[in-house]
Amino acid sequence: MEPSGGEVTLLVAGEPDLLTGGNLYNRHLCASLASAGVQVAVTTTPSAQYPQVVIVDSIAISQGFPWIAARPAGTAAVALLHMLPSLHARSGAARLRWRRLEMAFLRRVDVAVVAGQDLGRWLHRLGFVGRVHTIPPGKDGPQPPPDAAVGHRRRWGEELRLLCVANWFPVKGLHVLIEALADLPGDVRLDLVGDPAVDPAYAQQVREAIRRYHLEDRVRVAGVVPPEEMGARYAAADAFVLPSMFEGYPTALAEALWFGLPVVATGVGGISDLVSGGVEGFLVPPGRPRPLAAALRRLRDDPALRRRLAAAAAVRGRSLPSWSETRAALQRLILSLLGQYSSFPARSPDVILAPDVGP
Repeated sequence: MEPSGGEVTLLVAGEPDLLTGGNLYNRHLCASLASAGVQVAVTTTPSAQYPQVVIVDSIAISQGFPWIAARPAGTAAVALLHMLPSLHARSGAARLRWRRLEMAFLRRVDVAVVAGQDLGRWLHRLGFVGRVHTIPPGKDGPQPPPDAAVGHRRRWGEELRLLCVANWFPVKGLHVLIEALADLPGDVRLDLVGDPAVDPAYAQQVREAIRRYHLEDRVRVAGVVPPEEMGARYAAADAFVLPSMFEGYPTALAEALWFGLPVVATGVGGISDLVSGGVEGFLVPPGRPRPLAAALRRLRDDPALRRRLAAAAAVRGRSLPSWSETRAALQRLILSLLGQYSSFPARSPDVILAPDVGP
């Protein structure tokens, strides 16, 4: 097997068109390289020829590992880590199987691109010795900016409108959020934005919880919302809630901060790198509805506290990288691997490209 020249292949899994943070990141990666004249072949199946640079999405490790292990000399392998599958495993046995595969895969990789600092720390715990570049997603999607969002309003009265943006996977902890909501007054309402169809069994569990706690009139299931309509959703909310069991880098939470929404979330993974407890919001332990309900009750009962957290959230949101910065960092990295970096104008490194992240 010989390298096929100055090509880049992105190996993905699942449904590349599904609206997820990882797929959105991948689309920006491809756009950043296309703007430099480098076309990216996106595939779910390794090809017979090996490109000069192959990028393997973390959810495609299973099919990517044999390909990477057999790659020829003079080629580069990049791990693109939005998450580690072992951290999402539902059992100890599955977690061990994934961990072994991840470690074998990472031994064959030259460079790892991680969406958040916490994932970089995980790589070093796993003994990864290659280069690690932390390049977070952007906070500014196609939705209008906070000061121009259609229907923008911020209520400080009695009703509390919560927004949760997450596809319906068990790791998102939506069932915990529903149980917490049942412990709150009737003027606390919840908008759920995300795809219920990604895990039908879990979707049934969440819907049954809504019915069991008689929350049909307080929970609005919006389903999949186009990115260009999300600005109005953020602007209409009073607070953002994310009860995940784990997150690499939650793009939706970064967007919520940009819109100045106080956050109640679990203090796991990359969430803790975005939110400081008591500053932009509250961090609670995962899987426990009572602490989650208590934090949401504080927001509901104290409008002055909500205003203070909202102001801090807006400051934090403005400090986060934009998608243009993310694309520029991705472009510089991949062009350097292709050996084309010298033909482009040199630019000084920026804060979102952080090689060699330590534990």
